[in-house]
Amino acid sequence: MEPGEDGDRFDCTATELISGMLTDPRHPYTIPADYTTHWFVPEGSPYRQAPPGF
Repeated sequence: MEPGEDGDRFDCTATELISGMLTDPRHPYTIPADYTTHWFVPEGSPYRQAPPGF
């Protein structure tokens, strides 16, 4: 976005925008395909440790 641009504005709440993004296949803004599963790591998982050098 260039300085002075306001960005996109929507005539709805953030909740309505996100709901539309998740449920309407024709919505102009969509959720990327790699965000379709959970992102958290369960407590006690071996993947919860930071990688070496992190």
